Amino acid sequence: MTDLPILRRADDGYEQARQAAIWNGKKPDRFPDAIVVARDEADVVAAVRLANAEGWTIGIRSGGHAWSATGVRDGGLLLDLSSLDRWEIAPAARTVAVGPGARSQAFARALGEHGLYFPTGTCSTVGIGGYTIGGGASFTGCMDGPACYRLTAIDAVTAEGELIHADDESHPDLMWAARGSGPGFFAAVTRLYLEVSPLPAAMRTSLYVYPVDVLGEFLDWILPVTLAAPDNVSNLWASIESFLPFHQGTIVVHFPIVFADTDEEADALLEPFERSPILDRALVHQPPHPWTFDDGYAQVDQLYPKGFRYRSDALWVNAEDDAFLEPLDRIVRSLPTSHSHVLWAPWKTREHPNAAYSLHTPLSVHVYGVGEEQHEDEPLDTFVRDAMRSLEPFSIRGGKVNDHDLVSFPKYVLGPEETERLKELKATYDPEGRFHSYLGTPEPVAS
Repeated sequence: MTDLPILRRADDGYEQARQAAIWNGKKPDRFPDAIVVARDEADVVAAVRLANAEGWTIGIRSGGHAWSATGVRDGGLLLDLSSLDRWEIAPAARTVAVGPGARSQAFARALGEHGLYFPTGTCSTVGIGGYTIGGGASFTGCMDGPACYRLTAIDAVTAEGELIHADDESHPDLMWAARGSGPGFFAAVTRLYLEVSPLPAAMRTSLYVYPVDVLGEFLDWILPVTLAAPDNVSNLWASIESFLPFHQGTIVVHFPIVFADTDEEADALLEPFERSPILDRALVHQPPHPWTFDDGYAQVDQLYPKGFRYRSDALWVNAEDDAFLEPLDRIVRSLPTSHSHVLWAPWKTREHPNAAYSLHTPLSVHVYGVGEEQHEDEPLDTFVRDAMRSLEPFSIRGGKVNDHDLVSFPKYVLGPEETERLKELKATYDPEGRFHSYLGTPEPVAS
């Protein structure tokens, strides 16, 4: 273990490594006893065995995009897997083996060179590991379901410090947990084996920007249209402060994306959005045109400037209950900063025979408080927390595994039965609690 690249709190480079492990510009006041930025699987094995010897609990980082920096804890070991970022693509078999630190956009481009794709994250620098194990919602999510459903096997280091290969035949319980438990997973995944698909021949989009005054009419129209759309139609909507030089105030941005065999088929799928009853009030309207994954990353990355301070949370809501539109309207009209925003993400619910992932409805609502200065943190915390409480009566399931804050707002991120099963499996596979579980409480707390 003498060659293990370990940084202790008094060492030069420790604080740089700690802050680098957190993509969010808002760095928590939590300090591990030591940090290992693993270079390979051997380092991961050695790090877990060292943690056993020292009695340390382990937090895991792959991409560092978790809003609450769940892998960075007080005491114990921060095991940083971001350098395990290589992939091996087997185009004929339509499979790929990839390290947890691979970033979404780079990975998507590499697959695209072979005419393939995987439902990667919508932010360009999200790490594949945490994203996939936490479910993973992509631009193609309505068509593909959660990314974890494409996970066929893993290489992982167990709490005992043993490197194993797990699939549904050899370790079904581990695979169940790896498909959706996110930060609740009780091993260090060093490689993910994924199914990939042929890149759709036609990918098209259109763009609509509306003033916030039409929000109610927009949602009344778009929700049933979205719920009735086929699986190869994806919709993203966001309310943000205007980026238009000719309009001030909050705007509603809508960009549907469709995946088809021909441009003609794609444009036919986009045609219902071209018949929007409020199209004459659009501030910007771009008719159907080609779309690429790089285009999607460019659009989404504008919402998340690196170095800004983020507070976020999300709930699955009952889109058929019109009453949720009232608190949603209040939230949208009270964005506290110019970069704060609300994102709606329609979803197609699917099941998997062996997956912990278990919470979803046809619509998730994500609230982001975004600032640039530390003094903004408290009002942004209050904004997001109050928004979640106002939407909670309309959440029939809970929150998203990958976009949660379980400290300020405890809630289920897996179904109740799945939550209990995960606890039982962790007690079996990690009886000493070597790996940290969720930061906060992944189930409601009685008031």
